Amino acid sequence: MPTYDIHYKTQDYFGEPYPELVSFFSDYEPKCRVLDLGCGQGRDSIALARLGYQVIGVDISKVGIAQMMSIAEKENLNITGIVANMYDYQIDDSVDIVLLDSMLHFYPKDKEKETGFLKRVMSELIVGGLLCVVVWRSKKIEGVLDSIITSNTPWKNLIDKYIRYPEKDMDMRMLVLEKTG
Repeated sequence: MPTYDIHYKTQDYFGEPYPELVSFFSDYEPKCRVLDLGCGQGRDSIALARLGYQVIGVDISKVGIAQMMSIAEKENLNITGIVANMYDYQIDDSVDIVLLDSMLHFYPKDKEKETGFLKRVMSELIVGGLLCVVVWRSKKIEGVLDSIITSNTPWKNLIDKYIRYPEKDMDMRMLVLEKTG
């Protein structure tokens, strides 16, 4: 049983989507296809689908995907839920935006796997596509993230700011990058 299945017994375990994330996507045009990797219970997927995006939510938790899809069906939202390991999910050229909200921690045991994963995501995303990453505010995590971004294909920085995660009483860093080459 995936670790988060236990947590997902509580509806909306991770709380509401970040207002800054919702605000960015509210203003962004066109309302295209978003791939939410590690979507959990769908807090971001649901919010983005309500804004008019076509969303693919991928998570290893059957419980989380079932909860997201229950809401999607009730509200007739354009969400496809896929139970899969996000590390194995291949991004095709129909995806315009990749969202990684609180999925990268770069713990020593996971650093190599997560670094390779992020590099693959960045390489598979189409030119003109967006990468939205939210990570804990931490010099270590942010340092690894910044080194991966600067060593990769050219990216235009659209947003780079700290936001508050009130449910967990912590600060997060939100990056939105556009692939330019």
